[in-house]
Amino acid sequence: MALYEFRHGGAAWVLCGLGHQWDTTPGNISGMMLLLATWGNGSKTWIMEGYSQQARPGQNWIKYVANNTTKTRTLRCVKTPVEYEYE
Repeated sequence: MALYEFRHGGAAWVLCGLGHQWDTTPGNISGMMLLLATWGNGSKTWIMEGYSQQARPGQNWIKYVANNTTKTRTLRCVKTPVEYEYE
């Protein structure tokens, strides 16, 4: 499982996931790479790629690169207070 936490000015941005599955082959998973679900270009996406602190400390990247459509993506949901309620 990959867990990335970024902090700035009292706010936090957390990405967490099991990695992504390369194709339909069971167990073919890249554990330290999160592909983010994006809208727009079908052949490219933002990814968070990195290594564990024990293997290569501080070597993590976020980049926009080509990836095919069979790879799984990570969704980030933002919870915000509701503006109104129906009763």
